[in-house]
Amino acid sequence: MKKIILTALLIISLPLSATTLSPEFNPVAHSNNSMGFDLIKNIQQLNVDKSQSKNTLVSPLSMYLALSMAMNGAGSETTLKSFVQDILRLPGNDPFSLDDYNQKNNELLSYYSQFAEKQEPINEWSQLTPPVISINNMIARTTEKKHGLDKFNFNDLYKSVIKDQYSGDLFELPFQEGESASVINGWVNDKTQGMIPSIIDEDTLTKLLWAIVNTVYFEGQWGVPFHSLDKKWAPDFKLPGSTEPADVDMIATTSWLKSANTLDYKAVSIPFAKSSVEFMIVMPKNMENFHSITNLQGDSIWSQDYWNSVVASLESQKIDLKLPKFSFEYGIELTSQKDPLVQALNMSHIFSNQSDFSAMATEGSLESKVGIIKQNTKIELDEKGLKAAAATLIGGMERTSVEIQRPVPMTIDQPFYFAIYDKEQGMYHFLGTMIDPTFEK
Repeated sequence: MKKIILTALLIISLPLSATTLSPEFNPVAHSNNSMGFDLIKNIQQLNVDKSQSKNTLVSPLSMYLALSMAMNGAGSETTLKSFVQDILRLPGNDPFSLDDYNQKNNELLSYYSQFAEKQEPINEWSQLTPPVISINNMIARTTEKKHGLDKFNFNDLYKSVIKDQYSGDLFELPFQEGESASVINGWVNDKTQGMIPSIIDEDTLTKLLWAIVNTVYFEGQWGVPFHSLDKKWAPDFKLPGSTEPADVDMIATTSWLKSANTLDYKAVSIPFAKSSVEFMIVMPKNMENFHSITNLQGDSIWSQDYWNSVVASLESQKIDLKLPKFSFEYGIELTSQKDPLVQALNMSHIFSNQSDFSAMATEGSLESKVGIIKQNTKIELDEKGLKAAAATLIGGMERTSVEIQRPVPMTIDQPFYFAIYDKEQGMYHFLGTMIDPTFEK
C-alpha cells in the first residue's frame, strides 16, 4: 500500500444518455472546455504578472450557458460570428445553426435535470445519495420608460427560446429601484442553496437594460469513507514562498482509489457516492513552478489535453490519503473592452458600440451592448463531501453609455489545481487553484 502526500485537483464526471454525443464529437463540451481552460489560464497568467497568489475557482459551465443565452440576442452577422468563432469557439466548418445549437444545450440541461435518477446505486442498502447537480437560468429586463415608452423589452421569440430551450425564468423589474437587485440576488441565493448570496449591486443594476443569469450548484457525498484527522497526526500544509506551514484541518481515508505518481505530479481521483462523478487532485512536485501556466516540459497545464493525460495516467491502488478541508470564494468581473481578460478571451466586440443585440429586443428598444460579465463562485470540502456553486451574470447597457467603472484596489499538504469534470460528457464545470485552505475569500 502506498502512502501518498498530495496537493489537489477536482473532477466531477457524469454519465450521459445514449442520445448524447461522445466527448470527441460534442461541440457543446468542446466549447465549454476550450473557453473554460482559456479563462483560468489567463487568470493565472494575470496573477503571475501581478505577483499575486490567490485561490481561484471558475465555472466554465455557468459562463458557457450564460454566453449561449446572450448569443441568441445577436442581431448582426458580425456579433453572431464573434460569439461562434471568437468567444465560444464552436468547432466545425458547416453553416452554423442556432436552432441546432440551442437543441444541444437543451439536451444537456435535460440530462442534468434527471441526473440523480439515472445513477446506478453502488449498494442498495447504502444511505448515501447521488450528487445533486442543479442548473438554472433567468433573464430580466428593466421596466423603466423613456418618453413614455419602454427603454427595453425582450421580443416574444427570444423569450420563447429562453423558456423552451433553457428553462429560463423571466423577470420584469424597475432596475432603477433598489428592490430589483434584491429580487435577482434572492433568486441566485435560492438556486445556489445560499452559497452565492448575491451577484449584482443596486448601483450597477441601475445602469443596465437587461440581465442574463445562470447558476450551477453541485453537492456530492464521498463514495469512500473519510474521517477527520487529529492535528497531532496531520502533516504540515506547505505554502509557496513561506517557511511557515498553514494551520489546517485534515481528513483521511485508506481506500482503493485511482492515483498516479509521475515525474511531474502526484494525482488521485476520489469518487462521489452512487455516481460516476469524481473529484480529481493534481499536486505538482515542483512548487517553484506552481504558478506557471506550463509544466516542466513546456506543455500547457490549463488545457484539455493535459488534464486528459492526467486522467489516462491514473491506476487503481490502495492508498493512505490525507487532504485538507477547505472553503473559499472567488469572483471575476469584466466591465471594459480594455480589460486584459476581456481581450484575452476575445470578448472585446460584445463590449463595444459596434455590437448588435437587436435579436432579443422589441422594435423601439434602446440599442444595447454588454456592459458587465460577472461570475461568483464558492467551494466547500470536508469529510462528508463537497459543495460547489457558481452564478454568472451578463448585463446589457445602452450602446452609447460610458463603460461601468470600478475603483482600482495525497496528503494534500501544499497548493493544488482542481476541476469539476463530467467524464462522460467530457465537460469541465469548475476549474481552480487552492493555495491556502485557511483563506476563505
